[in-house]
Amino acid sequence: GRAALFVQDVWRVPGVSGLSVVPGARLELDSWYGFVPTPKLALRWQAAPSLTVRVSAGTGYRAPSFKELLLRFENPGAGYVVQGTPTLRPETSRSLQLGAEWAASDTLWLSANVFHNDLSDLITITTLKAASAGQPAQYGYTNVASAWTAGLELAAQSQPAPWLDLKLSYTLTESRDQSLQQPLEGRARHRGTAQ
Repeated sequence: GRAALFVQDVWRVPGVSGLSVVPGARLELDSWYGFVPTPKLALRWQAAPSLTVRVSAGTGYRAPSFKELLLRFENPGAGYVVQGTPTLRPETSRSLQLGAEWAASDTLWLSANVFHNDLSDLITITTLKAASAGQPAQYGYTNVASAWTAGLELAAQSQPAPWLDLKLSYTLTESRDQSLQQPLEGRARHRGTAQ
């Protein structure tokens, strides 16, 4: 069984125009993994009517899902098997983010965000056994003892006409498995969307 409670407050800083402090915490209770608090602190500064700056630091927690722990999924047509791992440990993280949003005009909005995450016991999927003659590839879940991710997110949105809404985003992500001294498996370095 799992239960969670989230609390947050917003404090307006007296004497500093447009500055808000937002402390918060998520409290998780898990029948397998116990009680885990994850605090977060964020600052929001409305530097100008069209410019907002945000900074936040916090911790995170994610218990393994039922699928990651116990599910066995076979896809013989595609030639692979995914096996749950009952010994997975929950992953924890510490994160730092700095971002800005700018309403350049009535029809154009831009944002940028940089981030860094330190992860412990990261839950990830890995190749357990490559496919061979008559045998499917086998994948499973594992914990990466220590890893980090860092990157940059850019977004733009424009509504040049009432019937047209355009959105673009791009994310550059660097990642590192500290134990193996190599990038994390299955993480795209570049990702973009258009809508």
